[in-house]
Amino acid sequence: YGNDPYPVLDGTINLTTGAYRDTYDALMTHYPKLKLNIAKWWIRFEDPEVKRICVENWDKDGDGELSMEEAAAVSSIGTMFAKKTFTSLKELGQFGTKVFMPKAFEGVNVSGSIIMPGTLKNLSDGCFFKATVNTIDIPSSVTLIQGTCFMDSKIENLIFRSSTPPKLYGYWEFMRAQIGHIYVPDESVELYKAEKWNYGQTLPFVPLSEYQG
Repeated sequence: YGNDPYPVLDGTINLTTGAYRDTYDALMTHYPKLKLNIAKWWIRFEDPEVKRICVENWDKDGDGELSMEEAAAVSSIGTMFAKKTFTSLKELGQFGTKVFMPKAFEGVNVSGSIIMPGTLKNLSDGCFFKATVNTIDIPSSVTLIQGTCFMDSKIENLIFRSSTPPKLYGYWEFMRAQIGHIYVPDESVELYKAEKWNYGQTLPFVPLSEYQG
């Protein structure tokens, strides 16, 4: 064992606290014989301000972290992210949220991605009103886009994962929106174009396979 780059650890350790999955994976690479039993998995947030908001609102056990279990229990999200600037909100994809309240991301500025959770059914009225975001990823579970959802927004990449285009509640959903690309499943490009979401104005639907993010 003298030539091993790391000490040899063998056995089982039970952690009553939590751990980050990426840290655990790195540790297991160096200590493959070690067995760790983790009480809970913490979510690692890219933006510390997003972490602060999430911990402030949903850290039920008071450990200063947000676990995957705590995130999964968040059924609805209000406007705590609205009119703020972040580098990323991709961690929302790990939440169990079913409802984002109207104007949840109004005026938000996100230089990276917003990933919406796979438990979501509807995009609320004004959800991304006047938002400026590099990438928004909408899961296949979403079947309805309401009201002024994307009105006056600026989005470089908008991704819809559903093969069936979501229905629109009215005709203001994409009004004056500036969207670079709308990525949809390759086999559904023509279906999305046929929906005429923007009532006479062409929206930039392109195959999802072309997305380079």
